[in-house]
Amino acid sequence: MKRCAMAAVVLSFALTGCGPIVKNLPNADQLAADAPIHSGQATIHVLRDSGRVQAMYAFPVMLDKAKVGSIRRERYLVFSAAPGPHTVTVACPFSCQMRAHEVKFTASPGKSYYFRFASDLTIDGFVGNMMKITTRTGLNQIDRVEADQLMAVYEPGKSTD
Repeated sequence: MKRCAMAAVVLSFALTGCGPIVKNLPNADQLAADAPIHSGQATIHVLRDSGRVQAMYAFPVMLDKAKVGSIRRERYLVFSAAPGPHTVTVACPFSCQMRAHEVKFTASPGKSYYFRFASDLTIDGFVGNMMKITTRTGLNQIDRVEADQLMAVYEPGKSTD
């Protein structure tokens, strides 16, 4: 019985471990700002914090599976999106072992949406002779005030435009 339970747990990790981490935002307009950059469109800002997880990689940023650019630590991208439902994805390059993060939301014309990719790495001590390292990553919506503070010190990322 214990073997069956353990096999079920291992199988569930194997089947779900590689998929993206998805957040659905039913009311993304709550943190959005009336600060359009692109007329008749929504404006999307994606920022990457100064976290140490996979620090050497430029992470691809996609809108509805189409790459719009890439961001390194302390960088951001700004791009437009038509009104309607969208998925913003921040992924790790092919050689990276981190799962992609997605945010699904409905964009309104004339609104600006701000998303921050946060990553953290902590060393939790040792288990035998091995260091125990914990990584935490996430893609979350933030408000304009926080985004403006970060963009004041961050640099633009590499756009595909």
